Amino acid sequence: MIYTLIGLGVSGLAYLYSKLKYTNDEVVIINEDENFGKRILVSGNGRCNISNVNLFSKDKGIHYRSENEFFETLFDEKDKKL
Repeated sequence: MIYTLIGLGVSGLAYLYSKLKYTNDEVVIINEDENFGKRILVSGNGRCNISNVNLFSKDKGIHYRSENEFFETLFDEKDKKL
């Protein structure tokens, strides 16, 4: 299958990486210029939004485990401040 990817921002790069790593599909890239991914460097020198090492895991559901206790604590603290 052939996919067309318009724009190589963070989402586009993540999609491109997963397609090329896990499939034999072809991807046609349409981007404004040759320099892509520049905004990633601006935001934290390329370190932002890189928090899940299993993001591109073949088992897509493995990193979506419930962390209810963490979120409940987070929202409880927020509500106390309101």
